[in-house]
Amino acid sequence: MTARHWLVIGAIAMIGAAVWLWPDADTTKPSAADSTSHETGSAPHSRTTPALGPHTTPIPRPVPRAATQTFDASKQHTADPCTSPVMAEIPPGFESVTVQGVTVAWMPGEPQSPSPSHVPFNPTTIASLAGGLVEEAAVFTGTARRSELTIILYRDVETFRIATHSPVWAGGLYDGGAVHVPASGSDELGVSLSTLRHEIMHAQLHIAIGCMPFWLNEGLAVHITSSPPIAQWLEMLRAPGSFDLRLLRNPAEVPTSTEASRMYRVSHAMVVHILHRGGEPALYQALRFVHGADPNKAMELWDALYPKVDYLAIVETLANKMFGMRLDQIAPIVDGPLCCIGTSNISEPFCRPTQSRTTPRLWLETWGDVTGSPRALCKNHW
Repeated sequence: MTARHWLVIGAIAMIGAAVWLWPDADTTKPSAADSTSHETGSAPHSRTTPALGPHTTPIPRPVPRAATQTFDASKQHTADPCTSPVMAEIPPGFESVTVQGVTVAWMPGEPQSPSPSHVPFNPTTIASLAGGLVEEAAVFTGTARRSELTIILYRDVETFRIATHSPVWAGGLYDGGAVHVPASGSDELGVSLSTLRHEIMHAQLHIAIGCMPFWLNEGLAVHITSSPPIAQWLEMLRAPGSFDLRLLRNPAEVPTSTEASRMYRVSHAMVVHILHRGGEPALYQALRFVHGADPNKAMELWDALYPKVDYLAIVETLANKMFGMRLDQIAPIVDGPLCCIGTSNISEPFCRPTQSRTTPRLWLETWGDVTGSPRALCKNHW
C-alpha cells in the first residue's frame, strides 16, 4: 500500500472521529442564545429547555399508587401537588385507546336515555385533542411537556360522581395519576373542552412543577380554561369586601360549593394580577419559586413575591385591567350599562360605559355596538 493510500485512510479516520465527537460537544456546550435567554428570564418555550431556567430537574416518573394512597374526591377535590405523581389506574371493564402518549379509557355503552341532540364521544379524537391541550399547558407555563397522560371517561355526570365520590360542584378531577371527566352529549366532541383543559393543566403542573399553593394550582387551571368571567369580575368590583388570602394556601383545600366559587374566583384574580403587572416573566418567577421547593416555603409564595399586595390591591388590578381606571373611579359606572370587548379572549377584556337601551322584547338584554371602535357586546346589566 502506497503512502498516498495511507494518507487517504488517515483523512477518513480523522473525519469519522470528528463526526463521532460532534454530538457530545454540541450537547455539553450551550449556545450564546440559550445563555442569554436564561439570564434574562425570558427563555423561549421548549420541551427540552423549559422557560423555568437551566436548573429544572427532569420530570419525575409516576410511581405505583400504594394501598394507603386511595384517592377520595369527597375529601380532596384534586390531587395534592405536594405529593408524588402516581401511575394511572384504568377501572376494570373499560376499553382504551392510546394516541401519541395519551390514553383515553371509557366505559362502554351510552346513557340510558340520551337526548335527541346527544353527541357520542370519539375516544381517538379526544386523545388527539388532549395531546394538544397538554402541549398548550406546557407552553403557557414554560415547562417540559409531560410525555404520558391517561383520561378516564365516564358515560355521564351521575356515573362520574358515583365512581369518584366527587363534590357536586366539580365537573372533573385529577387524582394524581389520571384525569377523570364525564362524557357530555351536549358538547361538540362529546366531552366538555373547558373541563378537560382545566384538569389537564392540573396534571401538567403536578408532574412538571410539583408543590404549590391552592391559588396558583387552581388559578392557572381556571385561567387557561375558558373565556373571561366578566360578570364575576364585575361582581367583585361592585362589592369588593374583604378576603384573607391565607385561606388559599392549602394545596388540597376542599371547600363547599359556595366557598369554592369565591376561592376559585379570587385564585384566578391573583394569577391575573401577576400577568397584568408583570407578564410571562412574573409568572415564570412564581413557578421557579415553587419548583422543587420545600412545601412550607412553597405555601409562602404570595407573601414572598407580593408582600404588600392584599385582596383589595388585587381587585384594584381588575379595575385597571377592565376599565383602565382606579377602583373608586368606576363606582359610578360599574352598575350601569356597559359595552365590553374581548369576551372570548382571557387577555383582552375591556369595558366602557354606554347608554341604556330599551326594546319591546324585554327578554333581549344584549346588543352589539358597531358604532364604537372596537366593536363590543353591550348589556344594561352584566
